[in-house]
Amino acid sequence: MMSGRFRIHRSDLLLALAALIGGLLFVLLLPHQHPDQAIPFPLHPDSARTAAERFLRAHGYETEGLQSSIFFRRTPEFLELLGQQYGRMELVRRLRASAENVPAYSWEVSWRTSEGAALSEPQQGQERLRLFLTPSGIPWRLEYGASSFPLSPAPALDPDSIRQLAHSKLTLTLWGQLGWKLDSVSAGPDGGYRISGFCPLPLLRDSVRIMVHLSAEGRLLELRPQWPPVRAGSRNGQVGLISTLIVYVILGVSALVVFLRRLYLRMIDVPLALTVGLIGSVLAALAILLPMIGSVSDLPPDPLLRLIPVLLSFFFAALGGGGVFFILVAAGETLSPRPGPERLRSLRALARGNGRSPSLAHALMRGAAGSLALAGLGSLILSLFPEAPVAFGTETAQVRWAPSFIRPYALFALGASGWMGGMIILLSLPIGTGLLWRLWPHRAVLLLAPALLWIGMGSNPTGFSVQSEIAMALLSGIAGLTVGWLFYRHDILTAWLAYWGASLLWHLHQIGLPRSGLFLWDGLFLLLFPLLIGGVGWLLGRQTDTSEDDTQYLPPYVVELARRERLERELEIARQLQLSLLPQRTPERAGLEIAAHCEPALEVGGDYYDFCELDAHRIGVLIGDVSGKGIPAAFYMTLVKGLMQSLCQANLPPTDTLERLNHLFCRHARRGVFLSMLYGILDLWDGTFTFARAGHTPLLLYRRRLHRVQTLRPRGMAIGLTTDDRFRNHLQQERLLLEPGDVLLLYTDGLSEARNRRNELLEESTLHGVILAHAREPARVLMEHLLRTARAFEETAPRADDRTLIVLRILQP
Repeated sequence: MMSGRFRIHRSDLLLALAALIGGLLFVLLLPHQHPDQAIPFPLHPDSARTAAERFLRAHGYETEGLQSSIFFRRTPEFLELLGQQYGRMELVRRLRASAENVPAYSWEVSWRTSEGAALSEPQQGQERLRLFLTPSGIPWRLEYGASSFPLSPAPALDPDSIRQLAHSKLTLTLWGQLGWKLDSVSAGPDGGYRISGFCPLPLLRDSVRIMVHLSAEGRLLELRPQWPPVRAGSRNGQVGLISTLIVYVILGVSALVVFLRRLYLRMIDVPLALTVGLIGSVLAALAILLPMIGSVSDLPPDPLLRLIPVLLSFFFAALGGGGVFFILVAAGETLSPRPGPERLRSLRALARGNGRSPSLAHALMRGAAGSLALAGLGSLILSLFPEAPVAFGTETAQVRWAPSFIRPYALFALGASGWMGGMIILLSLPIGTGLLWRLWPHRAVLLLAPALLWIGMGSNPTGFSVQSEIAMALLSGIAGLTVGWLFYRHDILTAWLAYWGASLLWHLHQIGLPRSGLFLWDGLFLLLFPLLIGGVGWLLGRQTDTSEDDTQYLPPYVVELARRERLERELEIARQLQLSLLPQRTPERAGLEIAAHCEPALEVGGDYYDFCELDAHRIGVLIGDVSGKGIPAAFYMTLVKGLMQSLCQANLPPTDTLERLNHLFCRHARRGVFLSMLYGILDLWDGTFTFARAGHTPLLLYRRRLHRVQTLRPRGMAIGLTTDDRFRNHLQQERLLLEPGDVLLLYTDGLSEARNRRNELLEESTLHGVILAHAREPARVLMEHLLRTARAFEETAPRADDRTLIVLRILQP
């Protein structure tokens, strides 16, 4: 039934208020949090490339016909020096005033000859040239990679003129404009000159050493600064890395062990795991999109050679990313703290493609609101530590800075934020929290565990690292506490979307709030991600079907497990019924000791034994084995019991009884089913045992007087094979005269055909040996020795057939 009313809870109103406040805090406080927000854009990338070409031509380099690439990069070492000198917020303020003419951010223009690999990461022996310019287009660093790079002709120089030449070469650079001072000149390994000098730099209190390399002809081959050393940043210490590694290893190993166990037990919600795994595959593929875009143009021109690396990269990224998500959600489904199913209800609705599920609509809206609240919360916490500098060692990823690459970078950020967020959420919430819940099942665990785990993992949705352990611990802890509340109060998809959206905003903060109008519309589009997700949730909410109850959904493996348990209960009931059909006690007669045992190979079986007390001194003893195992064999065994109970009352000889049983069995049993049976009558007055064998295993007779075991095999055809005279003609009756101390052993082939792991059969001589060793002991003791011998022979091999045996021991009358 469709419902136009979308239920809004009081907590949703509070979350919406938190989202509004968080969005405002993010927009207002973010520009003061990160130096990237002070990036100026006085040049277009094409203008930066033109300025680089002009500088190179002025120094004798020919760039005509060469392939070029342009990037916009940070200079992490320089930014960290400034951050430690001024503090983060003061650095942002100073960069806004003078970042255009300092090398905190740079245009990197790279050239190569015709064929080769990517310029941004040259390998040994590649021919490349890289020039770095300040945001306003002033060169400040040059790297020349190969002597075969095309150069204009130039005359040789006298070494005495090298000092004046160095000054002239640096005139057009940042260092020449800032008044660098030459310190020393030394010979280079290639016959050129290495020149060292010092230069003051705006914003930096210390001077920078400038290294210059000139060829013997006086060409500028290298220009680079040497920055003063930087103190270690937050979580770069050994203790922080070890704690992060330990937490990830513990959670990862736990998830893998639980997954393998559930896989073995076939207790995985495959539709759910496949859906989440597919999402992980897409996100992992998107996460490598930007590096692929940055390198495809640098691959060989052959289309096939360009396509193969792209396809392989996407394949392995998708396979690995999806596999990790598949394992984590399968393991997390088990470890998720109670009530576990409610924490995954929106993911299950997504797996079923149920777009009208209220839980899915709620998760989208709440996740979008949570992302804004989380982004603002991170901005607020970091603003409390204005002096803590940014640790750029973890933020050195290159970005092709041009309007045409904003959207590919957005896809990269979308994939990286979603995949990393999903992994952290799945590891810390259902798995990590679930493990701690088992140690201490208290509600506080659901909130405190994520906070503690995130501090240990060094995780927070900002991906922001400052050189303050206190600030990072507070940021990770409060972020974990917030996401843990969303998980506890709602579900895991809500928590994931909140982390994802907040992380995406922080990934894109460089272009999300630009001071220049260059990327305004792209930036606004990217900032609308939480609103778009929330809008989709609102639209779904208007179409929700109130008859859809996600809490009633049962994963396929649960249905299968319930069916299996029901079958096991029914089989156990059948087993108990079958055991109730067997004699509950053995006949007690003077001069006779009886022991009997029956154990099916499965829950129920086709072996059968019984005793019929014919009169005061005669007992009918029968043992049978229906072909096959399990329920069909048990059914026919029940049929045989009823027939034999009736036939034994006729007091007929064993051959006549078996002949009548064969006729009745053939009438009721389907074709192909047969029965082997041994039926005998023990007369205690005259000490005889008269029996016939219808295709059954031999009878073993122990003679005390001879201390020997005999194997008796009278002729006989199995019951159910034929109804003509052949059954009667093949049936032979035999009469034994028994003495005190003699023992009779009746058994089925489950005893004589016991097999071990090497597929070897238990030899009959082994049974003889056990009987000879224990024939003078009570019948039950002898039976236990026989059973123990068979089980020891089988070792750990599965039993292939039902096992039944009867021991009759003649005593003194």
